[in-house]
This record gives sequence, structure tokens and C-alpha cells, in this order.
Amino acid sequence: MSESIIRDKLEAAIRSREATAGTVVARTLEEVPVDSIVRGSALSWQHRPVNLPAIRPANYQDPVPVLEAAYPDQDGRTVALGMHPHAFRQVAERAGVPTQYAEALNGGEEWQRALLRHTLAESYQHAAGRYLVRSVKGEMRGFLSDRFRRLDVRPLLETFVSEATARGAVPFEGLASDVRVQLKALIPTPVEVVPGEWVALGAEWANSDYGAGKYRLALFILRVLCINGLVGSDLISQVHLGGRLDSRLEYSRRTYELDTATMRSATRDLVKVAFSEETRQAQIGKIREVAAKQIDAGHLARNWGKALTKDELAKVREAYEGPDVENLPPGPTAWRATQALAWVARTLPDDRRLDLERLAGQSLAA
Repeated sequence: MSESIIRDKLEAAIRSREATAGTVVARTLEEVPVDSIVRGSALSWQHRPVNLPAIRPANYQDPVPVLEAAYPDQDGRTVALGMHPHAFRQVAERAGVPTQYAEALNGGEEWQRALLRHTLAESYQHAAGRYLVRSVKGEMRGFLSDRFRRLDVRPLLETFVSEATARGAVPFEGLASDVRVQLKALIPTPVEVVPGEWVALGAEWANSDYGAGKYRLALFILRVLCINGLVGSDLISQVHLGGRLDSRLEYSRRTYELDTATMRSATRDLVKVAFSEETRQAQIGKIREVAAKQIDAGHLARNWGKALTKDELAKVREAYEGPDVENLPPGPTAWRATQALAWVARTLPDDRRLDLERLAGQSLAA
């Protein structure tokens, strides 16, 4: 396939995905979390009937009982929040309740829901800890340690976009779920790393304000023929963990601003590294090395058996062993294996897709 055709294909892929990048920026600017520091002993739990037919369990008619957490704010007024599934799992895990069991109780009969409320109430009544509750539009999105390191993600995203653009990159694709955000930027010039194999190189910025992932800046590789993406080596990977937050969060605001400024400076510096010629040549060399490495199908289970579900692993193996040499590179190589994983990732829900793209990239970087 000629370079002009490859270039056209890359440009078409960028155009088809540019709207998702705008969605990420808009949602990040709009959904700023509201924070509260809450003692476990101050929490109470209730099920409120809500008309939500889209999530109605098979054994219930409207209205659906939805679990809420309630606690007094700093002025003594009661705050009641619905719970996002992510926050619900965090609440259950911190109470020592297996999440599958908690979910079964929450979706069960009234006596089961009452048992869940009682279990949570007793667990947190006897807990000495304090928790950071992060909510958006009346919904709890995160239930976190009071050592969670808060960052203002808006200037961090702006820094990534402006620095990448200054180096000739363009926003390629974005994802903004309720609890995670991610944006990729690419240099829109394809590179033939081995005969017939064209890639575009760039970087991925990612964050979760709700404990669903670290603050990350990583390398990104796109195989142009099939538009498979791999998230490669981390340039920065920061756990959201800092000093203990003051119960009146305004006292912690200076630390919040300083942490954000520090991370903004690091982001600016590392975007320069991501798009440098040295990094570009290192990525090309690694792809060439992996494209020449012969492996057998057993490699898939050995490398990814613990990280993938049984069904996911079967699909990756089926793709790897199949006849497709357009959407996947030809030959029994490690490069084909990483592309098989990235190909399957495209069929999965967004949050899981991000996990598998990162797993594929980690295998490339190993």
C-alpha cells in the first residue's frame, strides 16, 4: 500500500475521531467534583424509590429502590447522594463487603436491601476513619481515602493539548466516562517501521478524579492499517496520594493549588520528551524488535492469562491464529500478538478498552 494511501487513511481516522476530543474537553470543564470530608460514623444509608426504567431489575416494577448515602455537611444540613456503581463498589470494599455480594443485596428483595443498609451502617459506625466524598450533580462518584491527592484536572488537560499542538500533534481521540478521562494526540505523519507496517506516534493523557486510575502521561502508537491503538511506556504515573486532608477543605486549598502547579510543570516537560526525535527513534526501534520476535500461541496465555477474562483471552487467541493479515500484521510475531489484543479491545466497553490498550502497550514496552 502506497504512502499516499496510508496518509489519506490516517487523515480520515483523525477527522472521524476529532469530535471525541472536543467531548472530553467539554465534559472535563463541566464536571468539576464537589468535595466533602466525612467521618464514617456520620454516614447513614437509605433506599429511595426512583423511576429509572433503563436500569430496572427483572423482578421489580417502577419505581426502583436506589441506594443513597447521607451525612451532615459543615453547617449541619443533611446531604443525600445517589451512588454511581464505581462509588458503590468503593463503599463496599472499604466496609469489607465483597462487591458481588453487596451488588446482589442491593438488587434483591427488601430484606436483602435492609441487610445491606444494616451492614454498611454498622461497619462505618465502628470505623474511626474519615473519607473524601466526591460528587457530581448530586451523585457520589468517588468514596476515597482522606489522603487522596486532589488535582485540578482542567489546567493539566489544557497544558497537554497546548504543548502537544506546539509540537505538531493533533488531538486524535478522547474518552470521558463518568469516572475516567483520556485524550490522545498524534503526529499526523505515518512512519513505515518495517516493510508494509505503518504507524503514527503520539502520546496519551489520562486521569481519574474518582480513584479509577492514576494521573498518567504515556506514549501512544497507532497502527494505521487497522487503526489499532497501543498505550506504551508511562512517562509519568502518579498515584493520587498525598497528605491527610483537613476536614474544612479550604485549609487544604493551598496544597491543592501547589500540587496542580507541580503536575502542570511536569506535564509540560514530559510532553516535550514524548514528541522528541529521541523518543520517536526509540519507539521505532522497539516496534522493529517486536515485529521480528517469533512467538507461539501459548505466549498469549502466559503473558495475559491473569489480566484477561477467559472470553477475552479466547478472542485474542482466535484473532492471533486467524487468517487476517490486514487488520493484524502477518506472521507469528509478538507484534501480531499485541495487535490482536488491541483489536479485541476495540469491541469492549470504553473503560475496559483503555485497560487492554494499556496492557498491549506494556507488552510492547517490556
